[in-house]
Amino acid sequence: MPPCPDQVRTDRTARFAHTASMALAATLAACGMPDVHVEAGRAQVEAGDVMTFRIEARAQELDRVLLEYGDGLVDTALARGARRITGRFLHTYQLPGRYEVRAVATQASGLAASSALRIRVLPRDPRR
Repeated sequence: MPPCPDQVRTDRTARFAHTASMALAATLAACGMPDVHVEAGRAQVEAGDVMTFRIEARAQELDRVLLEYGDGLVDTALARGARRITGRFLHTYQLPGRYEVRAVATQASGLAASSALRIRVLPRDPRR
C-alpha cells in the first residue's frame, strides 16, 4: 500500500478517473483520510440558469465540506464529527466561461481531500 498522503486532490476529468478513484478510496480509508466526490447535474448551462451540484464526503470525523464554484463564490456544509455527509447545492453562474468546481472535505484533525470537475457556462440565448 502506498504511504498515507497529507492531502489528496482528485480530478474527475482524468482519463482513468473511475479506476483511480476506487484505488484512491481504498488508500484513503486505510489511512483514515477523508474522501469527497462532486457531481454536476449537467456539463454545461446557460448564464443565468441554475446548476445543481451533488457532493458526498466520508471520513472518520468530518469537520466541514466546502464547495468552490470557480467564480469566487463558496458554500460550506458543517459536518461536526459526522462520518458521512451528502448534499445538493444550487448555483447560478452570471457570466459565460469555463469553471472548475471543487469540493474540499476536511476532517477534525485537519486532513483534507478534494475533488474537482469542469463545467461550461454558455452565453444566454437571446430568444429566451
